[in-house]
Amino acid sequence: MTSKGGVGGPSRYDPDMEEAGTGAEPSPDFPRAQAGANSQRLLAAILGDYTFESADRFSSTAISRILAEFGVTDAGARKALSRLTERRVLVRTRAGRGTYYHVSDANLAVRLERRNRYLNFGEQRPAWDGEWTVVVFSIAERERATRAALRNGLGKLGFAPMADAVWVRPEGLVAEARELIGRLEARAAVMTARFDEGGALDPRDAFDLDSTRALYEELIAEHAPLAARLRRGLVAPAEAFVLRAKLTDQWRSVVIVDPDLPQEMLPADWPRAEARRLFLELFDGLAPLALDRLKSLVAESDPEGATRLAHHLLAPPLRPGSRDDHPEVPSAAG
Repeated sequence: MTSKGGVGGPSRYDPDMEEAGTGAEPSPDFPRAQAGANSQRLLAAILGDYTFESADRFSSTAISRILAEFGVTDAGARKALSRLTERRVLVRTRAGRGTYYHVSDANLAVRLERRNRYLNFGEQRPAWDGEWTVVVFSIAERERATRAALRNGLGKLGFAPMADAVWVRPEGLVAEARELIGRLEARAAVMTARFDEGGALDPRDAFDLDSTRALYEELIAEHAPLAARLRRGLVAPAEAFVLRAKLTDQWRSVVIVDPDLPQEMLPADWPRAEARRLFLELFDGLAPLALDRLKSLVAESDPEGATRLAHHLLAPPLRPGSRDDHPEVPSAAG
């Protein structure tokens, strides 16, 4: 299956990619996904993997030491802190001669929801009944900004272009599509439909699976040797800390582009299940070692805060908005 629409951006809804000017309410704004890691994305990813808020605040010195593990310079760390503060992901405070940062209350619930969504992605779900959600629109050339916003919004909801003005996705999100259309005041309609097989236009061809397959296969090839070393106890804490953050960011990047099609539409050898098993094994398996390294990095400037650090493991969905709902799991050494 290859994409015929040529539409840029992610094929699934991802709040991290929220565009300005679409009528959405202001919210804490994580860095946009892009090719390659940068200091902002790294820091945001680490904030999602460990309960930073449990230690109340972290000094700029500690955060610089953390990012230095990934080759980020002091200047790069200062820039990341400045940008994440501007985006309302972090709150900056002063105490004496020190500068400290903590996760903003507004960001906390959003961050937990996103983390759980990425960790739960790829779970088995009920069989697909063959029904599609279809959006049809007719927008004049003079309203091309509205047309672009509609296409962008549909892409975030997991729709893809079966034809230029006909976008489809397997089942669901009818209400979300209608909300998007209403917010943009676009000339469009939403319907549910079943397509006869054998037509010149096949809705399944709207989705690009080749590039997604390549990302899954790359993740498996890169990290399967790491899993083997971890089982033999051959991964040190410093390595575990860096690799767990990079693995989580890589998994998140795959989730963003995966159209999350029903199993019935996927090839028999689709690699998502294997990649998911590998990711989950490493996400949990590296956690105690990575936490030990993180504590040692933080302890130099904030010994008490280091003792209260914890990592996230796979757990039942959290109730967003409560700091008491974090699965705080101490390391074996802690």
